[in-house]
Amino acid sequence: MEIEDSHIIEEIKNTWET
Repeated sequence: MEIEDSHIIEEIKNTWET
C-alpha cells in the first residue's frame, strides 16, 4: 500500500507554500 503518498503530498504542498 502506498499510504505514504498521502502524507508525502501534504509535505510537498508545505514546501511549495505558494
